[in-house]
Amino acid sequence: DLQTAYCVGGLAAVAARRGTPDSAARLWGGVHALEQAAGATLHGSERRRYEQLIGDLDRAPETSTEFEQGRAMEVDEVVEYALSLD
Repeated sequence: DLQTAYCVGGLAAVAARRGTPDSAARLWGGVHALEQAAGATLHGSERRRYEQLIGDLDRAPETSTEFEQGRAMEVDEVVEYALSLD
């Protein structure tokens, strides 16, 4: 659901700030998967805030694979991955 996407988006931003870009990119990809499953997207201002914190990890060569792996996850996989992080 979309509330889960907001939570995972926050965790992606935290991962980016903590200097773990691979985790941040995979989580951000997971946000996209959650949005697709919910049939809705994060609200514009919220999305922009997350994007400012996350940067271009979805397009950066060193993290784009992680992003795509996150996008390919099922909802329960996204949540399980998010909960597995330190």
